[in-house]
Amino acid sequence: MTKTKTRLISVGIAVLALATALFVLLPSVLSTTAGGAVWNGLPANGIETGAGTEDNPYQIKTAEELAFMASKVNAGDTDYTSAYYRLTTDIVLNASLDGTPHEWTPIGRGAGFTGKFDGGGHTISGIVINSTDDYQGLFGYLGENGTIMNVG
Repeated sequence: MTKTKTRLISVGIAVLALATALFVLLPSVLSTTAGGAVWNGLPANGIETGAGTEDNPYQIKTAEELAFMASKVNAGDTDYTSAYYRLTTDIVLNASLDGTPHEWTPIGRGAGFTGKFDGGGHTISGIVINSTDDYQGLFGYLGENGTIMNVG
């Protein structure tokens, strides 16, 4: 074989290996956000960062933490209904509507949200709500002095 043919075969194998790697890795890259994987439909066990105060708000960085917040607010837990929150990254609740998407339960369903939620200019996308109830959206019922701001 000539040097040219050997080089072409080597380049072809390298391109094939790269294409295979992209085929295997690309789906996992597309199914994540800056905050991690697309929401699994379950809440986290807590919020890792922050104390819920004005000077040290809860830092929401995953969809699971956002769902945890919703579950605590909706249960009327006063440590969460009137706390301060800051979104630290874009969150994707559902990457697509194929299959069975995870339905979102609005924050402030039953118990009104009276805290402060600062989105920090980040977005929350892929919200799916299949309900005819009143007060539907990312937030359902906003109580007295409740504030939502800077959510893209």
